[in-house]
Amino acid sequence: MSEAEKERFFILDTEYAKCIAHAALDFGTLEYQANDVIWRLASIHTALGACITAQIFTLDNRLKAILALMKLRQMDQKLIDRVNRFSERVREANELRNRILHDMWLISGDRKSMSQLEVTAKGQLSYKLKKIEIEELKNDCAKIRERHDEFNEIRYDIADAIASLPPIPREAQLPILSANRAHRQTPPSDAQ
Repeated sequence: MSEAEKERFFILDTEYAKCIAHAALDFGTLEYQANDVIWRLASIHTALGACITAQIFTLDNRLKAILALMKLRQMDQKLIDRVNRFSERVREANELRNRILHDMWLISGDRKSMSQLEVTAKGQLSYKLKKIEIEELKNDCAKIRERHDEFNEIRYDIADAIASLPPIPREAQLPILSANRAHRQTPPSDAQ
């Protein structure tokens, strides 16, 4: 294969490039929205919260943090259930995003479409070129966008609910201090 042929093989079609960029943007925005919900639920300044959420690498772990905070804050169970359902539904979009962004893209042999070098090993190795038509990629990107839009609605509903939440009980905030205080207030038994 000549140098010109090699270069042509690795060129990214413009339409594909736009879809790949949108997948990255939509999922990145979704992850930011999850961070924002964590900061709000934790009642923490965004810069301080960013120091914490920057250490949470997956959307799944962000959603687990959100659910824990929602339960601690005693949010309505219907909203907690929505986040749980979303956590299940977003898995497909997350996998699509991973394949779109982490697999290598190559011009297909017909020069009219693109292929991904799919490399996965979830119980069995998949190491192959997989031809992806532009419509298939657009459909995958639309699924990512749907989860983005769904979570944005959940985010607004959580933000609206925060103002009416009860205070977090002291025992839940400081269990060791609360236990120590209770222990000090209990009179010693008259052991003989």
